[in-house]
Amino acid sequence: MPKTFRRFAFILALACAAAGLAACDRSKTEYDADGNAVMPPAVEKIQEAALRYAKEGAVNFNGTWANGYKEMIAAGKEADPAQYKKRQAMLDIMRQQTRARSIYILSPDDRNEGEFLVTLFSTKNEDGTLADSHEAAALLDAWEGKAAAELSAWDYEPRDPCWSAYAPIYDGEGVIVAVFGIDLPAPSILSYPEWNRDHRRWNGASR
Repeated sequence: MPKTFRRFAFILALACAAAGLAACDRSKTEYDADGNAVMPPAVEKIQEAALRYAKEGAVNFNGTWANGYKEMIAAGKEADPAQYKKRQAMLDIMRQQTRARSIYILSPDDRNEGEFLVTLFSTKNEDGTLADSHEAAALLDAWEGKAAAELSAWDYEPRDPCWSAYAPIYDGEGVIVAVFGIDLPAPSILSYPEWNRDHRRWNGASR
């Protein structure tokens, strides 16, 4: 599950960009004419893989599954624990097939604008809220109908980076009812620490 954005890290990255401090090593990052970080082909390949898996995964939950999901959320998972576990098992199978760290389903939190509630998780992690964070932009894109991947990796565990991506889930009437999320292992990011937002050399790429 993506970590809540660490505000101090973002502020530090901005400060380094402005002051050009040598302590914040951004030397491996190239920038376009507008000052945006240019993603190397190897990093772009990782991002594209996460996005592809998100798109392919979400398709499996469109239609009938999504209709049942709406009913489950309305009733609460406690209303039918067996059905909840059955849906969770489906996520676990997909996680094993993709070798993802985590696969989960999210819906907007009606109580907090801009936040998403994790309603179904592929692992034993407790359900929770993905707060207003660095990755909110990609989630909002998916909720608005456009699958999107993060612009940087993050550390699932120390030296175990992941790349997250999201895609919309549609009910039988073509209405978006949830977002499919995936955290894909990205070991090659260890060679590109400037594209890991949990690393001290992160280049600050964000939206």
